[in-house]
Amino acid sequence: MQKAVDFLEKKDKFDWFLSEESLGDWKRELFRIETTHFKLENGVKIEDGKEIRAANGEIWTDEKYNEWKKREEEARNHKKKLEEIRLQQKLDEEAERERTRKANELFLARHQLNTPTQRYINKFCNKDSDIDITDKEIQREALSPEDVNYEAIQKHNSKLYREYLQSPLWKIISSKVKWNANHRCEKCGSTKNLVTHHTSYEFKGVEFLAFHTLQCLCSKCHEKEHDKQNGSEK
Repeated sequence: MQKAVDFLEKKDKFDWFLSEESLGDWKRELFRIETTHFKLENGVKIEDGKEIRAANGEIWTDEKYNEWKKREEEARNHKKKLEEIRLQQKLDEEAERERTRKANELFLARHQLNTPTQRYINKFCNKDSDIDITDKEIQREALSPEDVNYEAIQKHNSKLYREYLQSPLWKIISSKVKWNANHRCEKCGSTKNLVTHHTSYEFKGVEFLAFHTLQCLCSKCHEKEHDKQNGSEK
């Protein structure tokens, strides 16, 4: 009896009663169909609802059941709406994080363009830079930069090495090497067709840190040095 009472207190008992799974259950004896209503439709008599009375005297009808189903549907729709809102909030948060990330990247990029290192690269390491390399102050600034990242400068110049060889920085370095050699080839003493030769590429792109890795040679001696490096001479 207590089990029957407990069952009749359940909110979903009517839904259970209508299910085919409950056909052999003893709890079905707690209900009986009081009245079945019919209506004529195109001359055909069809069922139009019924009343179901529980042992506790409660009457359930199709209308009452439909109201309950409507409330269930509203609850499901409400839950679905909440899930949609949460999903949209999550998407909005992800979009906001992406906007913040891009804004930070843009800020950093703009900041990097205004660093001493980037200003030095723009001024001295690009072949299109238009500065007077004969100016003593310009030469001092190129050969003794302050507050710069040498690794970043070397990386930039090594990556764009052909352009670097046409840049103001390389021209200033090359002129300094020739001036230190009295504008004479350090091998044969020639004063013609002088070039700057790397004895080591360890400081490629930042040779102003290691002038001892550079030599002033004439074009013939320069060619011979490269032949030796390539192993054509013993």
